[in-house]
Amino acid sequence: MTDDFVTRLGVALRDAADREERRRAPWRALATARATLPRVRPSLVLATVIAGLVVAAAVYGLASFGSNETAPAGPKVVTRISPAGGLDAIVSAFGSAWLADTDSQTLLRMDPATRRVTARFALGGRIAIAPGRGAIWVGVTQSSGAFEVLRIDPRTNRIVARLHPPDLPGGAGVGGPVIIGASIWILSDEAALRLDPRDGHTLALVRTARNGYGTRSLAVVDGDLWVQVSDGRLLRLDGATGRRKASFHLPDGNLVGDFAMNGLFVIDENALSRMDPRTFRVVWRTPITSIGAGVAAGGRLWVEAPDRQGDRVLTVDPRTGRVIDGVHVGEFGAQWMAGVGSEVWMTTAGGHVVILGR
Repeated sequence: MTDDFVTRLGVALRDAADREERRRAPWRALATARATLPRVRPSLVLATVIAGLVVAAAVYGLASFGSNETAPAGPKVVTRISPAGGLDAIVSAFGSAWLADTDSQTLLRMDPATRRVTARFALGGRIAIAPGRGAIWVGVTQSSGAFEVLRIDPRTNRIVARLHPPDLPGGAGVGGPVIIGASIWILSDEAALRLDPRDGHTLALVRTARNGYGTRSLAVVDGDLWVQVSDGRLLRLDGATGRRKASFHLPDGNLVGDFAMNGLFVIDENALSRMDPRTFRVVWRTPITSIGAGVAAGGRLWVEAPDRQGDRVLTVDPRTGRVIDGVHVGEFGAQWMAGVGSEVWMTTAGGHVVILGR
């Protein structure tokens, strides 16, 4: 085997590999290299040389092919806006984002496309927001303890009804209004009230706690209302009637997380867990320290956790609990998170909205 032949062989193989790399089909490099080779009588040495060069060309082509594949984009901060002095609850409904301005006790309606406030409702109290039944329902708790539920027509931006539920054991407005199907619930420290959306009178009253114990957290799962009580009980109440369907024990330090995903999630100081709502069996448990706000969006859980560089937002696979990716948002004190269109909006106590996307 002459030096001239080896030189021509190497040049032919390199040219073939270059052509096939440009075509983005590395497996064709093998066939092209073979067709380019001169027709010679094979020998053991020749076969070894050819095999080595062909394998090298194929590996190079495969590496080039893989290196140009675009990895799925992780979450990123799209922009930051400052529509108020302080912000708390946020929900997405009727093509808008609805936010509670804690400084002026005003409900804001914002256009997600322009990032501008399109309507303001001065309500003069602590605000809880819930969309449902073709309207925005807002629970307003005054400093005096007086409580009312407002119905806002999203087509006209007008308050079309003011409901005054009866006084509840333990006070009113801890959690609510909560919309479950056709039912509207109001929670106090010690009771859950289902009210008539037409005039606010009581349709059902369920006592949940006594003797100084009170509501700690709540969630809506499988069409039912789940109420955690400070005595360690987690009550499952029928979302339509209030009938108690089950009672579980929740260890101290745990809270029910409502990610608006029809899944039962439990948060403790060091982890996020998913539970089976029928058996209360742990499906998965993922170590995440000091979870704050959270929401389900785009098929993932988005959870906020503190960090030295400011809050970070992690995305978690709801089926397995695996942390997929995350981003530092450069803010402290996240209050609430909500999916708004294809984005996730996070409010802060400082009046900022951090808008996240992919």
